[in-house]
Amino acid sequence: MRNLYLFFLLIALFGPEQTTAQSSIDPYAPVEAEEYTSAFGVRPGAAEGAVGYIEYGDYLVFADVAFGEKGPYNGIVRAASRTAGGTIEFRAGSIVGPLIATAEIAGTGSWTDFENFEIALTPEYAFNDPEPLGTTDLYLIFTGGGGYLFDVDRFFFGDTSEVAITGLEINNCPTEPVLVGEVYDFDATITPVNTTNKFLAWYASDGVSVDYISGEFLTQTPGTYTVSTTSFSDGSFSDACTFEVTDGGQAAFNGPHTIPGTIEAEFYDLGGPVVAYGDDDRKQGEQDYRAGDFVDVVAKSNASNGLVVGWTADGEYLEYTLDTIIADRYDITLTYSAGGTAPGDVELLIDSEPRVLFNDLETTGGWNRFATSTRTGVNIQNGTTLRLQYRGGGFDLDRISFTPSATVTSGTVAGMHSAAVDPGMRAEDDELAIYPNPSADGFFTVRMVTAAAVTVTDVSGRALLRRHLPAGTSRLDLSEVPAGVYLLRAGTHGLKLVRR
Repeated sequence: MRNLYLFFLLIALFGPEQTTAQSSIDPYAPVEAEEYTSAFGVRPGAAEGAVGYIEYGDYLVFADVAFGEKGPYNGIVRAASRTAGGTIEFRAGSIVGPLIATAEIAGTGSWTDFENFEIALTPEYAFNDPEPLGTTDLYLIFTGGGGYLFDVDRFFFGDTSEVAITGLEINNCPTEPVLVGEVYDFDATITPVNTTNKFLAWYASDGVSVDYISGEFLTQTPGTYTVSTTSFSDGSFSDACTFEVTDGGQAAFNGPHTIPGTIEAEFYDLGGPVVAYGDDDRKQGEQDYRAGDFVDVVAKSNASNGLVVGWTADGEYLEYTLDTIIADRYDITLTYSAGGTAPGDVELLIDSEPRVLFNDLETTGGWNRFATSTRTGVNIQNGTTLRLQYRGGGFDLDRISFTPSATVTSGTVAGMHSAAVDPGMRAEDDELAIYPNPSADGFFTVRMVTAAAVTVTDVSGRALLRRHLPAGTSRLDLSEVPAGVYLLRAGTHGLKLVRR
């Protein structure tokens, strides 16, 4: 093939035979071979009107062939050969341009005994729109063995307007349950692939869950669904599939979360609508963030994580799975923005029990300008699920933070072995003791009955120290950390540290 291209380039230097200019050519009507625009190496054939004496490397050029925006789907070339024949390559634009079709010419017994041979389209040019041919110069390039190959009388291509649909099949019917809130794109195959009208109509058994044109399926309700599609061009062809939709259960996203700590609003739970959140309209904002969910997550440069939950409305809510709660009194701070007027309220519930109502939200002067609302001394002992319930809307949520109140009290870790802080601030139980607590210099003595991996985190859950301590007494150095309240976890035990 490389040598063939070099040969064609040398031919171009000498210049092919030229004929007079002509108007655009309709390839969907018979094109007489002798009406070429230019040619190389050919002569009139044995039969009147044919092009003959064709050898390897010869070619014909037809200028301004108007294929249109759809393109052909097949074609016929009429040729004769007293030898073994050869191949015609149909190329667009130049002798080395895109190969749009080929035709294999066999021997017919004589140079005047013409037969019809099929033109086979290269798949990407058969009917299709990704690379429309439009109007282009068409090159017929002749290849094969030695000597004369064949004579060509005429050729034409099939117009796609002639192609009717003969079959329709959904090719990606779900074999596993689809999750509530998951976007599922249905697709179907039309037979033949080059049919004239490829538009389909989609329907769902509940009447609303699939987009009529795109086939995009999305629902908030578990159950059994049937999705069907029908050809626009011929309503007698349709297909359908039935599948299950489940909620998939609730689980933490980028968690579970701990108290004390900070929870980003956009880290709401997995599980979809009704299960993990309430948001009745289609997704707005950042479409790629947790695609398939309805929650409206918006990019904000001044937000703590660069994202907020926006387009809030009355009755909507977000839920977060909790892992560890150190029983204590907390200052709870909600960070938000409100660019409009009169934002609504946010209620915090733990395990469905109302705990805090943030009812003093005010306009912040812009959607990228944030303010806080804080409730102090809130007693939180345990819980597994936190909910932020909107009582009205008109605000964006950035995060919610839980910080132990200024007065240090005894504390236990919900779900862990009980561990108390005595009145002298010496924290211990049967398995673990830490003293002095508080520590003025940041050095703590840790006594452990059993060797274990120890982690110290700040109130946001960020790990400051990880170490494996042996059974017995060890010294813990937190002299470089600022004054504050910290959490030490050792196996299934957890205690609060105070660095003054």
